[in-house]
Amino acid sequence: MKTVGIVILVLVTVAGLFFLVAVNKLSDSMEPTFSQVELVSKEDSSKLYITSKNWGVTGDRQITIISLDEEKEFKVDSTSQIMFHGLEPFLYQVRTDSLILFVRQKAKIPVNFKTDWVIIQNEIENPKMMTLRANPAYKRM
Repeated sequence: MKTVGIVILVLVTVAGLFFLVAVNKLSDSMEPTFSQVELVSKEDSSKLYITSKNWGVTGDRQITIISLDEEKEFKVDSTSQIMFHGLEPFLYQVRTDSLILFVRQKAKIPVNFKTDWVIIQNEIENPKMMTLRANPAYKRM
């Protein structure tokens, strides 16, 4: 009887440890992930940053900002950042000091977004977006 009790205790301990490890890994997967691209103007070497934050169990929630701040783990600030919601919200090209965006829906450029960069937003339909995605001249986050 004593042996059965020890076996049950060991099994419960192992199951408890397994549960703790699984919960720890699950909580790590819930942390947001960030990715960033630095764009440098050929005109005056000024910089823009395109930064994306993904979160959710499957990483299917995303906000992408265009900012003058290189902070990768950003806090959303609609007064100084151009914000896009949704997965892969745009394609882009850089030409000298111009950032050319191909978007499904134009974003508001805040008055506090002060830069010498020229930001051009081209609103296009999804079939055109799919065609452009196949062209390596257009980049995406």
